[in-house]
Amino acid sequence: MKKTLLTLAVAGMTLSASAQDKGRFEVYDLGNFKLHVYYTNDALGDASYIIEGRKALVTMEQPLFKDNVAEFDAYLSKLGKKVGKRITDYHVGGKVYFTHWAPSKAHASHLQISSPAAIDAEIAEARKSLESGAELFIGGHGGAAEADAVQFKIDYLMKMKEVLGNSRTVQDFVDGMKKAFPGLPGEAGLEDLGRILSDITR
Repeated sequence: MKKTLLTLAVAGMTLSASAQDKGRFEVYDLGNFKLHVYYTNDALGDASYIIEGRKALVTMEQPLFKDNVAEFDAYLSKLGKKVGKRITDYHVGGKVYFTHWAPSKAHASHLQISSPAAIDAEIAEARKSLESGAELFIGGHGGAAEADAVQFKIDYLMKMKEVLGNSRTVQDFVDGMKKAFPGLPGEAGLEDLGRILSDITR
């Protein structure tokens, strides 16, 4: 799994948000610099990032779609600082953990989990991220989350393994996940997830 560990000073972290036409920004004030999280609100649930230092900034995970690119670039220009080439251009301490999918309190999709082995790999990676001591967990899809979302992901995936092991049909899997996590967002994708996970008969 693609991952990068960024060291960031987290003392006195505060959060602010601003609404945008297409997407929205959240800003985490980390003292000597800020982390700007841009939620594109596109079909892929993408997120982009700006690490703003005192004199310059670095971007991560640029938006894909034209409207989002325009909005992101306009926001970037308003910050009025030069864009650096590397995260190492900054003196940073503390921790932010990056994975392809940010942890969230929602059902997984077949794009995230493609096999029983992938469930185990995701659990291992989530545990590793918690053990890193990070306080923010970000991803190219999903945005920013805190440690409770990572723990939820671990618990969710452990329950998924149990439900999968007790399911004889795709519908058994869907019903079991809905019962275990009633009202959790993303229920519509459970059938596709159940089909791809194993040799469950239809």
